Amino acid sequence: MATMTNEAELARWREMSVRTLSPQGLVVFALEGVLRRVGLAEAALGAGALEEAHVALTESQDALIAVAGSLNPGWPPTGNLRRLFDFCVGRLRESNWRKDPAPLAEVSPILRELADAFRQMGQGVAAPRPAAAPARRTVDFAG
Repeated sequence: MATMTNEAELARWREMSVRTLSPQGLVVFALEGVLRRVGLAEAALGAGALEEAHVALTESQDALIAVAGSLNPGWPPTGNLRRLFDFCVGRLRESNWRKDPAPLAEVSPILRELADAFRQMGQGVAAPRPAAAPARRTVDFAG
């Protein structure tokens, strides 16, 4: 019973942590999650655990699609970022279809650089937080 309580408390803590992140922080959080899943997929492919790799790769694709869809269309870099995310999703799909880890070696450095760039954008930015988190947030760096 204590385990359930600890797990519930941990889930609540994670939810509150995500709700209080800046828009840049949310993108970094998502990209770091994708990078973890890509690492899991790479290890699973190496071990022949194809179902595990499939799950990690499809979750990675879904997360990148969600990040790309959350970018503010009025922000000038959005178009280029979406094309970059599309490229990464395509390489993840290729890896999943072929059960080949090689495309993952192309995706990981790109995602690391993007996470670092968004992390740097968010440093030193002290924007006021809304009282209640909206149901769906977009990333708006334009102002």
